[in-house]
Amino acid sequence: MYFLFKVGGGQEQHRLIKDMWNLGHIILFMLLSIIILNMKPLYNKSLIFKFFIITLVSLILGPATEAIQLLVRREFSIHDIANDFIGAYLGLLIYIISNKTKTTTTRFGAGMLALFLLSIGFRDIAPTIVDEIAIYDSFPVLAGFESDAEINRWELVNVRTVRDEQHPISGSHSLKAEYLPATYSSLSLLHMKSDWRGHEQLLFSIYSVNQQNIPFEIKVHDQYHSRTGGGYGDRFNKSIILKQGWNFINIPLDPNRCIS
Repeated sequence: MYFLFKVGGGQEQHRLIKDMWNLGHIILFMLLSIIILNMKPLYNKSLIFKFFIITLVSLILGPATEAIQLLVRREFSIHDIANDFIGAYLGLLIYIISNKTKTTTTRFGAGMLALFLLSIGFRDIAPTIVDEIAIYDSFPVLAGFESDAEINRWELVNVRTVRDEQHPISGSHSLKAEYLPATYSSLSLLHMKSDWRGHEQLLFSIYSVNQQNIPFEIKVHDQYHSRTGGGYGDRFNKSIILKQGWNFINIPLDPNRCIS
């Protein structure tokens, strides 16, 4: 229960950790299902009746756990409820597989269904693992936009984005960003290799289609900054003017050369 209501709720947690903690729903309901199925009142009941009981319990407890999480500032998630059902049915399939009174064919079929449900349960964590490997393989390039998966590394606030082939600076793609009218619009790279020691500068390029000069604010900060209130003086800040066409920005990583 601790996994559901406490640990995974912090926004500062790494996305891979969040995905792993979301598996807690599957594990919890799988164990709960196995416990229920091994209760004496269900010993002589049919498999269909046991399936009905497990479904009913999931229908009640799944939304209930999500409602309780609202009390600890977690979001109500249909995704988590789906994981609850996956875990409950996995428990039922494990119960069938471990029941030696069932035929070999029945137990084999249950095993295949269990593998299928596991593949659904890992539907989020597997792409995250693949993208995390890609992040380290492509470093020191932080963003090349050569795959759709890279878009998920960014947080968008009042911004629409799409991978584009019209203005690549390297490779075959760039990121086309449309800033929508709002008080604050931002495009933030959240998922990257965080240790930049040994590198001298941060380089990136922006192609502006606007004929007028556009003011642009660059901010660089760490997780500690987010956890301690996000003060202006606790991050790197730089204001630049984007001119029409290509703009090449060079930010020294040496704090003695950086100008905030």
